[in-house]
Amino acid sequence: MKFTQNKRGRLRPASGGVDHVNVGGETGRAARECDYEWMRNIREHCAQAGVTFWFKNTGSLFRHDGIVERINPYQQTGRAKALGIDISEGKGLF
Repeated sequence: MKFTQNKRGRLRPASGGVDHVNVGGETGRAARECDYEWMRNIREHCAQAGVTFWFKNTGSLFRHDGIVERINPYQQTGRAKALGIDISEGKGLF
């Protein structure tokens, strides 16, 4: 899926027949920060478009409520799931 970014840094999905979106942070020593607000923004666009959404993992560096935290790789998927922002519409999300 392609995204466009406006001048304020907001991401918007580009149009074009998407039925599911997976998002997640990067892992490892060189991982870039994953910002929860980015995930929420993408999720809201998916909700408006009727597209299922899966927040797969937080990544190694996760910003939430203004705090950046280093997340253990074994906890990244569970932490993402605990936020409860997936949109499944009764469909299995892997």
